[in-house]
Amino acid sequence: MTHPFATPFSYCATTFAPDINSPTLEVFRMLKRKWQTSIKMMIHRAQDLSIVDREEARRLYVLYGRRGWNSAEPYDDDPVEEPRLLRRMFEMIIENSIIDRQQIAAALPFKTDEIEQLTNLPHGFLEDDSAYNWAINQLNSGFASSG
Repeated sequence: MTHPFATPFSYCATTFAPDINSPTLEVFRMLKRKWQTSIKMMIHRAQDLSIVDREEARRLYVLYGRRGWNSAEPYDDDPVEEPRLLRRMFEMIIENSIIDRQQIAAALPFKTDEIEQLTNLPHGFLEDDSAYNWAINQLNSGFASSG
C-alpha cells in the first residue's frame, strides 16, 4: 500500500506527531490510510519522535504480531494511487520544449527507470522519443473516442 516515493515525506515530526493523540494499534490502523504507510513503520517513527518509549514500542510490536499483521496489515489490499500530477508535469515540460528528456534525467539524482516508475511515466520515456509519442497518441486516441 505504501508508495516508495511518498514514504520520506510521510514522517515530518510537526505533522505526524499531532495525529497520534494516543499511541495504540487502533490509532495507527486508522492513520494508515491518511499516511499511506505501514503500521509497523508508524510505530517505529513514533519511537524515533519519542511519542512512545522503547518499552511501549516493544509492547505495540507484540500486539501487532498477535493480530497477525506481520503477514498482512489492514488495508494492504487497497489499491495504490497512481501518480498523475508528476507524470503530467513531465509530459508538459517535454511538450512545451522547456527542457528535454536528457536534461530531466541529468537534473535528478535517480536512474531514468526509477524516475519513470516514481512518476508513472511509460518505460523508456526519458530515453526515447518513441515511448513518449506512443503515450501521447494513446492519450489523444482516448480523448477522441470518449468525446
